Amino acid sequence: MDRRSFLKQASAYALATTWTMTNLEQIFAATPPAKRNETREPGKSMEHRNLGGMEVSAIGLGCLPMVGYYGGKYDKKEVLHWGLSEASARSIRRAHSVCPLSAVQSEYAIWWREPETKIFSTLQELGIGFVPYCPLGRAFLTGIIKENSRFQKGDRRYNLPQFQPEALKHNMPLVYLVEEWAKHKGITPAQFALIWMLSRKPWIVPIPGTTNPEHLDDFLGAASVRLTPYEMEEFDDAYARIDLMGHRADPFTESQIDK
Repeated sequence: MDRRSFLKQASAYALATTWTMTNLEQIFAATPPAKRNETREPGKSMEHRNLGGMEVSAIGLGCLPMVGYYGGKYDKKEVLHWGLSEASARSIRRAHSVCPLSAVQSEYAIWWREPETKIFSTLQELGIGFVPYCPLGRAFLTGIIKENSRFQKGDRRYNLPQFQPEALKHNMPLVYLVEEWAKHKGITPAQFALIWMLSRKPWIVPIPGTTNPEHLDDFLGAASVRLTPYEMEEFDDAYARIDLMGHRADPFTESQIDK
């Protein structure tokens, strides 16, 4: 099977990993100065990272916009970047052997770290980037969700095990830990959740989602802050003492995920 035929067959779960390298300061220039987040140095450009040959912003706003694959010509040379979503280590290896992957997308956050044990070693070995979605735990890690919060039908969190009443109450110690560390670093909880992720591996590019411009500007505040190896170890020691409850997906969704 040639690589294009394989890509067409894989398009049900393959995601294009194409980014437009746009100056994010220009995008958010319309945000009123009084509302701008001051934790990031004015004028300092965002860190860029290499994912499978692509140079992208460390915080991948707008990444992975379509299902399928993308091919194009740059400098008279054909370039093909593609990725998988929620793929197992076995699927990653099989796909990469046919056409080198640029990145793999999966849910990953401080409170859902399964990719570390399932695919991280494979990604590092093969030089494939990782693009985590829901890096803020569907807003749980930002501190705006309380133990008495409830979700209505139509909200994605309505039937997720992690967001059931008992689980919310049980998992609040993690929110307190994130808030404690955010205060220590002089940043917001959302920013801490992102810098924790960015500090783990140089090939991780989280894609936080929001429809609020002020939240987007908050995310950008994580662009120039990192945890030291000692801080990472200290946080993980505290994290290991917290017992978490609830799965990230409902049973039907979980049954559809490649393992």
